[in-house]
Amino acid sequence: MSIEKRRANLQNAKDKNWDIIVVGGGITGAGVAREAIRRGLSVLLLEQKDFAWGTSSRSSKMVHGGLRYLAMGDRKLTKESLLERERLLKEAPGLVERMGYYFLLPKSWKPWRLVMKILLASYDRIAGIRNHKICNIDELGQTFTSLARADISGAAYYTDAVTDDSRLVYRVLQEAEADGAALLNYCKVDSSRVLDNGLQSIEVVDERAKNTFCCTAKVIVNSTGAWADQLRQARIEEQRVRPLKGSHIVLKKGVLPIENAISCQHPEDKRSVFVFPWEGHSVIGTTDLDHDDSLDEEARISSEELDYLLAIVRHHFPAEAISVNDIVSTWSGVRPVIAGDKQFARAQEAEQNEKGKSKKKPSKERRDHAVWDNEGLISAAGGKLTTFRVMALDVLEKAAPYLEGWAFERDEAPVFRRVTQEADNALPLNGDQRDYLSACYGFRFKDFLSSAKSTELESLAEQKYCLAQLRWALREEWVEHLDDLLLRRTRLGLLLPNGAEQLFDACKLICQQELSWSDEHWSDELERYQAIWARSYSVPA
Repeated sequence: MSIEKRRANLQNAKDKNWDIIVVGGGITGAGVAREAIRRGLSVLLLEQKDFAWGTSSRSSKMVHGGLRYLAMGDRKLTKESLLERERLLKEAPGLVERMGYYFLLPKSWKPWRLVMKILLASYDRIAGIRNHKICNIDELGQTFTSLARADISGAAYYTDAVTDDSRLVYRVLQEAEADGAALLNYCKVDSSRVLDNGLQSIEVVDERAKNTFCCTAKVIVNSTGAWADQLRQARIEEQRVRPLKGSHIVLKKGVLPIENAISCQHPEDKRSVFVFPWEGHSVIGTTDLDHDDSLDEEARISSEELDYLLAIVRHHFPAEAISVNDIVSTWSGVRPVIAGDKQFARAQEAEQNEKGKSKKKPSKERRDHAVWDNEGLISAAGGKLTTFRVMALDVLEKAAPYLEGWAFERDEAPVFRRVTQEADNALPLNGDQRDYLSACYGFRFKDFLSSAKSTELESLAEQKYCLAQLRWALREEWVEHLDDLLLRRTRLGLLLPNGAEQLFDACKLICQQELSWSDEHWSDELERYQAIWARSYSVPA
């Protein structure tokens, strides 16, 4: 975002009485902004750090229906998720891609083969597709040549989808901004209150300018995920969000190359863990633990989680002899899970009492979402990446009584504008690059190509990203810091050794050209980025 555009948005934020102010710039907040602005409401979205900084850039990257939810009997959540999955595959091809999943069947599960057939048939029927089968051990071995076979009888094959989660957020924000939403990152909301005239007022700290100002709106939407209770507790003393940490490890390119995902039981606790391809690498995840550290610091993998994830890949792929040296990066995200029937709050009290019940295991908590109304502060938490649109509609339905003269209608209008791939034939793009870039930038694909230099379209360090994408992000995608660029606008900091240090010289030049950073500013940003990467994206010391 240019300095002029940010300055204009800040002034509008202060001067205008908004219909809705959305607090939180992850996928939920982006979805609310998109659906609200499309319905003619005025929208301001504020994010305390970077857009997608929290859970929405550190998820498991899966757009899925949730096979295990169906197995647990939750047909409603499964149906909702599967229909949204199919919608996203249709609306955002290339960004959301169908992927094969192999659910490994232990030999001790012989009676489960029939159960899995029935389960998969129901899963596909709900989605309106047919793409499942039961594979024997020989078929499985042809797909995963180094998979240990001793304890496995075969696999249940089905399909779900995978995405770049932060890029999905930016595509949704891009749609909202194009329709008139004002977006500001690095603006922290400290408090909210109801004024005498019924309007909502919030106090905002602009982290960049180091000043404080107030904004007013008819409705405040609290879409801060794991932080949701912090904003609610000024109005109601209640804790409903249980922050759960999930960690992942990314293997170096070429280590354990796979084209499909594997869902397998961990040898220690029988939890399901995934090994899946992402961005040309293989990822192992996730853990599921209560997160007790500060939410204002990026979550990081522990040594115990690292050992846990390595154990499963060593168990199922012993011939690969995978070690810590094969890891290029890690990431950890915090899920804002809703503790069912206020159980989390009760369990906290129970911890003070030896006879009380312990908290439910994190992996047993439900993954559906909840929306609360506290005097015009509408809070949404829980849910999944896949169902962000449904969450947004539920939020607007709750907000409607506060928006006099506006009526809520639940419709099936698309989130994303249609994308055309018309392009300058003079640019050296092959078909795969064209598909990839149109998936990244959606309806702004032509704008990206118009601004791109042909000399900057070559792939960087054998990844799919190019220098033109870095330049575009600095100009158009709200970048304030180096970590915004390397960890979220692109994923180069996760995919290249030492946080992509081999690209630092190129990044310095382009940041100085596009953002006018001085040598001193660059040094400060580089030091900041390296500290963040070492703490939260590297292997624990």
